[in-house]
Amino acid sequence: MVIEAVSTGYFTSKTWQQDYPRIQILTVEDLLAGKGIDMPPSTYGTFKQVEKVKKEEGRQEGLGI
Repeated sequence: MVIEAVSTGYFTSKTWQQDYPRIQILTVEDLLAGKGIDMPPSTYGTFKQVEKVKKEEGRQEGLGI
């Protein structure tokens, strides 16, 4: 499986001028040892960030007694 992953080639980042493997296989042992995905740095993160929901200040109604 690792040989097939390596045979897919590399992605060349024009911005960072570095090659990154197209397919990377990480085991649980690798993840627990702190190894991560070899990819270009990103200021945006992995997922699109959502806007925070603004809470409206509510008011408490009386009991009407």
